[in-house]
Amino acid sequence: MKVKLLAHTPEPEKVISMAAKLCYSPVGVDEIAENLTQESINKFLNMLVSMGHESPIEHGAPR
Repeated sequence: MKVKLLAHTPEPEKVISMAAKLCYSPVGVDEIAENLTQESINKFLNMLVSMGHESPIEHGAPR
């Protein structure tokens, strides 16, 4: 079997957080991105997992 990497996401945790937050946010993606820190990203992703809402995380490939 031959496997070819087509693309990768340099910051998958950030992209997942931005996309998940955008669904319910009254602000746009630019403002969401401005307010994200690594700590807030980790906290948000842990919250999603603890709630059993893991589908957004499935879209990020490990680094």
